[in-house]
Amino acid sequence: MKGRSRSRRLFAVLLCWAYIFLWGCNTPAAQESFGDSAQSAEESPGESSSQESSYETIPSDGVLRMTVYMPESLNPLKVQKPEVAQLLLTVFMPLVETDEEGRTAEGGIAEEWEVLADGYQVRLRIRQDVLWQDGARVSSQDVVYSLQALRDAQTDHYWKEQLRSVTAVTAEESGDVMISFSTPVDGERLGMLVVPVLPEHVYHVENPPEWEPVGSGPYRVDEYRAMREIRLLANPEYVGGEPLISEIRVEITRSEDAGESAFAQGLTHIIYEEVPTSLSAENINQHTVYRTETHRLQLLYMNQREGSVLADENVRKAILHCVDAQELIDRTQIHQGTPSQAVVPSWIADIALTESYEVDYQQAYSLLGDHRMASLRLIVSREEQTAIAQARLIYEQLSQIGLQVQVVLYDEADWQKALEEGDYDLAFGSCRIRSIQDLSELLSSQGTGNYSGRVDEKMDGLLEEASSAVGEEARRQAYQALAEYAWESLPICPLYYSQQAVVVSRELGAELSPTPYHLYRGIENLYFISET
Repeated sequence: MKGRSRSRRLFAVLLCWAYIFLWGCNTPAAQESFGDSAQSAEESPGESSSQESSYETIPSDGVLRMTVYMPESLNPLKVQKPEVAQLLLTVFMPLVETDEEGRTAEGGIAEEWEVLADGYQVRLRIRQDVLWQDGARVSSQDVVYSLQALRDAQTDHYWKEQLRSVTAVTAEESGDVMISFSTPVDGERLGMLVVPVLPEHVYHVENPPEWEPVGSGPYRVDEYRAMREIRLLANPEYVGGEPLISEIRVEITRSEDAGESAFAQGLTHIIYEEVPTSLSAENINQHTVYRTETHRLQLLYMNQREGSVLADENVRKAILHCVDAQELIDRTQIHQGTPSQAVVPSWIADIALTESYEVDYQQAYSLLGDHRMASLRLIVSREEQTAIAQARLIYEQLSQIGLQVQVVLYDEADWQKALEEGDYDLAFGSCRIRSIQDLSELLSSQGTGNYSGRVDEKMDGLLEEASSAVGEEARRQAYQALAEYAWESLPICPLYYSQQAVVVSRELGAELSPTPYHLYRGIENLYFISET
């Protein structure tokens, strides 16, 4: 469960410590707990997330200002932080674009795409009018190199997981690029190919540039000042037209939350929030807020090993009738999310469950049967402040039907160890669902993300059918069958898909067109209203 949200927001911290103060906590070396059987102890509150910005005033000079937290590199083959990767997509054009719904769209280096009959290959027609910022022309060989380099990089960079189903990439004599996949793909959903295209002559060398990227996007890096600033200038040769704002200055911050503070004070114009907070929820009238899915599913893992209370399917159903995902979203700092009981998300396939587990405490109580008043341990990482606050709410919800829940806070490493060893009943966590491979990792009997101890041959068969289905109708039926079986058997308790946000100052005109893969899409169209 890598890439967990690092945001420590003030509201969540205060909420979390208020809960702990009111309900008590136990503090052994490796864990804390609250809920039934917990002992009280004092603990000092965490640091306020509010940080002072180094800015003193924002000049009215037509320069777009942003912040980024400590980039590890500006080489796409090494970047891991989402905010840095998204910034790089203003420098590098992606191979393919998608629209807000995740469907393949124009705007990338590939101008046409075709999924071949067997579904295992995609042919891309590469644009001939795109130039690298050093004047060279983008070629199909650059595309081949980029996909191979991104897929095979030693670093677990931001885009690597997207390409894990790619098995081969070749350039044809016609100039088209042929991509082979390990599982059939849908031509309307090629989000995995929203990756930067790199110039082979610049990056396929012994010492590729770390801080002076060469791309083909709307902006180019003019200057990198270590630990201080990245200066971007408009690329006059950009195939989509020269950007309306000629300069972007990106201050490098030394704390994770300094960017939010700077934006709240009106010192910057755009901010990316991996977890939308009160900043985006309470300032809708002052700013333009764009929200998109993160593809990250928040869920409860349920230990279904022999002897566990949760091995009883009715107990799992009782929990789903108790846990109100919308309340978790509304009463904590998330504010925005998409509740979902379907394990197959819309960006993988268009499916719909005909029924849902409505909040119904009476039904939940009747389903418990002999397990009424059962004791459960819900484990949470203490590094996830929002998760702690939401675990408190889950504790309250499950207590409504008499379940004796103890919430235990672990250090991250100990939380992961307990999850892997099955030393828990419930575990609040998250995982990223972008493809059928991700679903297999989560649900199959041998999946590395299957922490329930569950062995289910029927589930394995349905996952295999979904991953090998060819054709739109066959694929839809396979995913529908998978979603319905997961809804009935409950290998996990899905809660909601979290969202991310880009917040744009009202000083800027035009609109962004962000997608889950490309958050600053359309940045070249922004302009300062005061200048018009």
